[in-house]
Amino acid sequence: MTTKAPTTITRWKWTLTTLDDVERYLSRMCAEGWEPLSTSFFGSRFSFARTEPGEYVCATAATVKTSGFFAGSFDRKKYSELAALLEAQGAYVVPQGTTWDKEGVIAVRRADQGPLNICTDIDSKIADLKARLNFAGGLIATLVIVTVMLVSSIVDWPEEATLFLPTIASAMALASLASVCGLTWNVIKYSNAIRRLGRHRTTFE
Repeated sequence: MTTKAPTTITRWKWTLTTLDDVERYLSRMCAEGWEPLSTSFFGSRFSFARTEPGEYVCATAATVKTSGFFAGSFDRKKYSELAALLEAQGAYVVPQGTTWDKEGVIAVRRADQGPLNICTDIDSKIADLKARLNFAGGLIATLVIVTVMLVSSIVDWPEEATLFLPTIASAMALASLASVCGLTWNVIKYSNAIRRLGRHRTTFE
């Protein structure tokens, strides 16, 4: 009995931190004959449909706020405007789940329509990454304070009191600490990407 090849697949990639990482991965999948259909779970879960190898090309562009108090957070207006522009040019904007999953536009288009260049300006990419870096740094500082407060409340909890609330506080502290570790990894990736783009810019100046 012959096994029929799948027409759709799902892949998990936990190590894709920057949009450049995502673009390289999706471009490789397109070259192998898999068109991106959607992504979710903070850009770690991808769905693909079987196509011809090289039939589609992929490109990405960050759509985060680069100034103001919320610099580094998702810019809904910038995303909507860029998505509409790309769709008018025949591109498919890959759905990305909730707002928290998004940090930029991911688009694919048939290769016979020409290359899909969204944002190749190095200075813009560096500005976007710095905004994400600062936003992640602010979240880390906040979560560290929350973790310290939770641990302090557990230590000072009266021995005769019920164990229910300390247990909840312990779980919250562990979750907060895990988030700090994840965000710290993102900060390292953002910093490395900024340095890499800076060297690339210097080479071509």
